[in-house]
Amino acid sequence: MHLKTRSKQRRSIREWYEEFRSTANKHIHTLGNFIYNREHHDIFGRDGKRWRLSFRPQASFNLNDVQTLISLSSNDEQSQKESINDNIEIYIKNLDEYLKVYNNTRSSKNFTIHDVGDCNSINHYGYKNGKPCILIKINKLIGFIPEIDRTDADNKTESECIGIPNIPVRCMGEYLFDQEMLGDIVYYSESGSSDVCGSIDIKHFPYNGKENRNDVYQAPYVWVQFKTITPYVLISVECRVFAANIFYDKIAQRGSIRFQLYLNKKI
Repeated sequence: MHLKTRSKQRRSIREWYEEFRSTANKHIHTLGNFIYNREHHDIFGRDGKRWRLSFRPQASFNLNDVQTLISLSSNDEQSQKESINDNIEIYIKNLDEYLKVYNNTRSSKNFTIHDVGDCNSINHYGYKNGKPCILIKINKLIGFIPEIDRTDADNKTESECIGIPNIPVRCMGEYLFDQEMLGDIVYYSESGSSDVCGSIDIKHFPYNGKENRNDVYQAPYVWVQFKTITPYVLISVECRVFAANIFYDKIAQRGSIRFQLYLNKKI
């Protein structure tokens, strides 16, 4: 009777161990699929269908507090004697802070735009004279490399920026009214300036994460300067990036970013 009980106990432990090993293997498999899913070809649950653009400046330094309204005042003779509008000062500081990583020469993929027009700290990124520069970039995704080309849907609906040897970036008014109010746009990219679209070179991908706990990656970006904004009008802007493996979804803001511009004084 005593031996039979011990035998049952040994079987119970063995069964418990097999159950534990099976459960652990399932969790490991699930974790592996979360990191890289071979069926859906995504990384950490995200692929080109899920990734978005982002922009700077932000009115807040809190990364969780994303604001999409950029409001600015142009200077006239009277206001030239006064300090720059508080919002503008926040935007300038936000851009200065973000661009610090690009002064780090330890990065293996240094990124530089030589011709930035007014899009620099000395010229207040164009905000002082009502010609704001917006920095547009693709969100970081470990291992992701955008593919030069377009999706089938974009080939059917988008005729601009065709023939760009890199990844095109284009901004426009979200609706017809916005397009009429937005005015002239100039793009400053690593490859040069253009009034048609910007571009991002795929040589800067992929993002491989932090190095020795430091994020020294210099994410490629495009400066978009809005030169002739109509004052006293709230203008909605949508910026898009085009790649064969970045799938646009306006509602979910996949492959795009939206923000609003408001110029409250006429030059």
